[in-house]
Amino acid sequence: MQNDKPRLLEAEFTGIGEVKGYKFKRIKSNKLVYLYQVDGRHYEVFRRLVNSYYNTETYPSSKQFGRAAWTYATEEAALKKFEKLTKKYSK
Repeated sequence: MQNDKPRLLEAEFTGIGEVKGYKFKRIKSNKLVYLYQVDGRHYEVFRRLVNSYYNTETYPSSKQFGRAAWTYATEEAALKKFEKLTKKYSK
């Protein structure tokens, strides 16, 4: 029997593909939005994405930044975006 719950993103992982070698660490998450610190340098905020074909959560590709994902230099700015997106997608 197939498990209907998608495989979740890891709390910490090393990137592959176009982000190969980067270290990702989850700072905050909820059912709708994720916030990760990348290499201890910057922060990325994005809406939860599920690849229905593979039944797994996915990190956004570079093409999705600016539309469904955003990068911030400070944790404070990233947290503000996290809260704004949570509010927006909760409706």
